[in-house]
Amino acid sequence: MMSNSTDVEDYRCLVSSQYSGIGGTDAIIKRFHDACQSRDFTEHCRDLGFVEAQFRPNPHLMDAGNGRRQKFSQSIASDSVELKNLGTLGVVFHGTHTSNIESILKDGLDMNKRSGQAYGPGEYFSMYPGASISYCNGGLELLMFVVVLPRALTTRKKYCPPDYVVVDNNCHHLPIGVLKFTSVDEEVRSTSNTRRETFIKLCKEVQMKSQIKDETEIKAAIIKKLIMNDIDSAANIYANKNLLLKELSRREVSWYVHQKLDKAVIPGFFTNLPYPMGLDEMEGVKLHNLDTVVKEEREAKDKLEIMKARNALTDATLGTKISGGGVMCGGVGRAGLPVGILTDMDERWHGQKKRWQIELRREAERKRRMEEAVVAKNAAARTTVVQKRRVSLV
Repeated sequence: MMSNSTDVEDYRCLVSSQYSGIGGTDAIIKRFHDACQSRDFTEHCRDLGFVEAQFRPNPHLMDAGNGRRQKFSQSIASDSVELKNLGTLGVVFHGTHTSNIESILKDGLDMNKRSGQAYGPGEYFSMYPGASISYCNGGLELLMFVVVLPRALTTRKKYCPPDYVVVDNNCHHLPIGVLKFTSVDEEVRSTSNTRRETFIKLCKEVQMKSQIKDETEIKAAIIKKLIMNDIDSAANIYANKNLLLKELSRREVSWYVHQKLDKAVIPGFFTNLPYPMGLDEMEGVKLHNLDTVVKEEREAKDKLEIMKARNALTDATLGTKISGGGVMCGGVGRAGLPVGILTDMDERWHGQKKRWQIELRREAERKRRMEEAVVAKNAAARTTVVQKRRVSLV
């Protein structure tokens, strides 16, 4: 794929081209029709598991008065300055029931029919046909579009699958035709579903671990300030962040607050503080340790990044330039990655993971020593207070 200096290089479409120098809508249609009808493109689709794959151009685009074509033309004309500097056009795929294909070819995708929108507002596409096949409900046709590729790193939602393309501007997509095929390799069909399900599962795990880590960091910061007798700072953190704490964490904080302050003055510092957790409860429930949750979040992110790296290498192992004005095509054979590439990638990730683990252990040891010192100091202070009280009672 041809890349430029912007972050659209994050996308690896089978066919793409920089907007600069292409010309108007007629030139864009011709450029991508020629690329998609080329032998290289159809062979790539067949290598991806689509048997007897053939591209059928959209006949509605031959009508200059077609509404979808006019919307696309007007949109790129109004954005021409930015597109010339930053814009990249790419071919993407969209799976739908066969009964919807003709109306979409004529009118494009209707933004009023958007649903789900799990990865942000827009029309959803994939860079590779395999990712869209599960949405065809057994059909043997995939819609193909030319879209203005979003600026990936700034617009893509954090956990959006790496082969998805979400185009928010409804005018930035043009249905250029249909990929027809007689069957799909079962391995490709199952891989499409498995990859998406695995990615979503890993994303949810990262989100959950990140939320636990964030909550634990807030709780630890409040408790640390309380142990250091910095009541005002602890109260300030609690006032700003308590809505991010679950009931269990708030009750744990409450226990420390009740050790430091008289019950009568607590509402003046900590509003809506729940009843403190008892020591027996602390022993009976799982209280999150900051070092542990940081490690668990890092491991979850590692698994997600490894999957993304594997998918990126799998999807872009083979690359072939199609003749005609800088349009690029890339794909992968059914054989998958060469063993050497996969092994090298695994070694790099395992090496990085070991370095992270060493750093985490060092940081955990440093924090443990600091906490022990603070606890010892606090215990000494409590002992002194108790001794003074005994003396006064005597």
